[in-house]
Amino acid sequence: MNSKYTLTILLTLLLLNTHAQKNNPKVYMSLSEALQKPREVELLNIRGQRLQSLSDSVGLCKNLVFLNLMKNQLTVLPSSMGKLTKLTEVVADQNMLTVLPEEMGNLKKLQHLQLKKNKLQQLPVSFKQLKQLQTLEISNNQFTSMPATISSMKSLTSLNLSDNKIGQLPANIGTLTKLLQLNVSSNNLTNLPNEIGRLKSLETLLLENNKLTEIPAETGNLSNLKTLILTQNNLQGLPDCFEGLQKLETLILSYNQITELPPSIHKLTQLKTLALIGNPITPARLEQLRKALPDTDIRF
Repeated sequence: MNSKYTLTILLTLLLLNTHAQKNNPKVYMSLSEALQKPREVELLNIRGQRLQSLSDSVGLCKNLVFLNLMKNQLTVLPSSMGKLTKLTEVVADQNMLTVLPEEMGNLKKLQHLQLKKNKLQQLPVSFKQLKQLQTLEISNNQFTSMPATISSMKSLTSLNLSDNKIGQLPANIGTLTKLLQLNVSSNNLTNLPNEIGRLKSLETLLLENNKLTEIPAETGNLSNLKTLILTQNNLQGLPDCFEGLQKLETLILSYNQITELPPSIHKLTQLKTLALIGNPITPARLEQLRKALPDTDIRF
């Protein structure tokens, strides 16, 4: 084998190895290790280390794209987080965060942000700059209203606001037209804005364990909706608007005060599951539903 051919093979192997390393970067499991070569760090997983604070030096990891801070004891995050402008995902569930730094608004490449089970009451105003954010998980916090900055996050496809103390959704939730999943379960909602009907991409709407007495007729505009959960509310009936929900597969209405269902329910030809447990619906009406929806599993 001549030297030129050998050199070609060696160069090819070197390029392949470099490519493999680039596409499978090392996951650093401690900040101290990461700070030895901060420019090389792309993935930092320091979950479950009982950290009470995060050093400002994390801002030296300029090429960080993923940061996992889950299951620590953090009450605040350093302002240097704003220097991590390549971050696409941050997981900070199950801490004791009460506030987030305004500098996090600089994370304009951020696509996924998880902040479940903290003590947050608001989000920074600067979050309106997170135009590429697709997933926002802020369940199990202390929000009494949907943070105003969320309406600016036009790329959101999944929004989880469950297990807070939210009493009302704002009308501008209708601007989140890319939403596929909206979870507002276990809050204090008594009604929904008519603008909920603008979420034409929505596939899953979770509203269980609230105080809803009615839902707006505009809900019938959610033509891509597949799952609607309304368990444990104060509903006495539903608007006659369901003919527009032709993709609906799961409708859970258990534990309300519903005595009658609208005729448009009969037009839900794709409906696979209809749960009516704990509602005072007459046997005669149930029999009508069975005849109208022979392929639906009706639970009562």
